[in-house]
Amino acid sequence: MKTSFVFMTVLALLAMSVVGCALPRALVTGPVPTTGEEANFRFLISDENNAIADFARLDVIISEIGVHQSGESATWHTLNPNPDPDGDGTPGLNLRPLEGAKALAIWEGTLPAGDYTKVFIYVEDEDITGVLLDGDGETADVKLPSNKLQISKPFTISDDSVVEFVYDITVVKAGKNGKYILKPQIAQSGADQDIDDVTPDGDLEIITPSLLPDGVVGEEYEAEVEADGGIEPYTWSIVSDDGDLPDGLELNTETGEIYGTPTTEGEYEFTVQVEDESESVTEEFSISIAAAVGELEITTPSLLPDGVVGEEYEAEVEADGGIESYTWSIVSDDGDLPDGLELNTETGEIYGTPTTAGDYEFTVQVEDDSAQTDTQEFSIHIDA
Repeated sequence: MKTSFVFMTVLALLAMSVVGCALPRALVTGPVPTTGEEANFRFLISDENNAIADFARLDVIISEIGVHQSGESATWHTLNPNPDPDGDGTPGLNLRPLEGAKALAIWEGTLPAGDYTKVFIYVEDEDITGVLLDGDGETADVKLPSNKLQISKPFTISDDSVVEFVYDITVVKAGKNGKYILKPQIAQSGADQDIDDVTPDGDLEIITPSLLPDGVVGEEYEAEVEADGGIEPYTWSIVSDDGDLPDGLELNTETGEIYGTPTTEGEYEFTVQVEDESESVTEEFSISIAAAVGELEITTPSLLPDGVVGEEYEAEVEADGGIESYTWSIVSDDGDLPDGLELNTETGEIYGTPTTAGDYEFTVQVEDDSAQTDTQEFSIHIDA
């Protein structure tokens, strides 16, 4: 191992200075995909509340993790952490979003069952970058307290459970000289900590299809844009220089819901952005807003033309308003058409050849695409 490495550990009731040679490497276990199906050990990083609030971000590249197994094997296992555990495209881990009880897994895989006594993490001074919150992008001088630190905190791995070990890092301000020190927080490190696991569930992506439901001027509208992956909670926004929502609609920045009452018809294209604690993605969407529609009503007078038995008959019932297309029907329990006549359910035309003289009364219903309906009574006289 390079002598320039600084290693810090996560574990224990007793802090001890380590001197001498580099850590033995008896077993090397590479990064394991976070499927969790066979993993029995997860290594998470958290950040105790201290001076972290001074930073816009505090990136730390953890090059290796070392865990010591006791007993007859008495060996070290070296783990290679995920180089971009928070998925923001930047090597290392930004500690700023991990303030408090939040923790993020940087390694997940399988270790031999047994008792373990120590855990180290290895960080080089040049792999710590702190950007101050109120410093106009100014970087802070963040150092480790010594070249070699060890904290021991025993834990046991068995064949039938998953151990989640939390390494709690804290950054403290060193007096008034503007320097900071990065060190482990012993009390809140170890297994069985009460944490909020914010490990990304795959890459952040917007999963809602780009063509959103149509709307109508003056009618309440609601649609939801959804995302998957990343680290919740999400923050939603409209990319201001790439289109706008329909007039009268708004985006809920916490839920991704688009809601309101459209005021202007038209075709609208816009871009939605979703952001989590480490990354953001965008997607283009479109909504079509139709003009307001009037109330659906049947406009044909109720007294239809007379017919004659044996002679071809034709009359058309018409409607206005609503949203076309219309569907026509006879209300079955409220009279019947003259014998021999039929109603075209698509056009409203009554046609055929009457077979029986008489006076006929019946009710016609029309329904539009928005499920509005209207009914009207009609009558036809058929001569012999």
